[in-house]
Amino acid sequence: MAAGRVLVCDLIILELTRLTPNESRAREVADRLATFESVSTPTALWSRARQLQVSLAATGDHRRVPPVDLLIGCAAEAAGVPLVHYDRDYERIARVSTLKHHWLLPDGTLA
Repeated sequence: MAAGRVLVCDLIILELTRLTPNESRAREVADRLATFESVSTPTALWSRARQLQVSLAATGDHRRVPPVDLLIGCAAEAAGVPLVHYDRDYERIARVSTLKHHWLLPDGTLA
């Protein structure tokens, strides 16, 4: 983060703010995340997310991956940046796309 290598998109800000316990913490998280450089989420991402959702249907994963994860994955894919995460959904998305991703911690570490 100190090197300016962390990007966010509006969906990430919405998701992380949603997880806060109260208004004070929500404002703090939203304000802190707003200081990072942002990846755009143009309308074309919706079309790409729909394509990936249909591709995920081949393995039944279309029912596992929420739309917000598809859109976040599409934003990272479109920006050509790797997505750092702790969520199996991005592993699933990467199987049907060109999404580059890295686990923040090995899967199962926090379970």
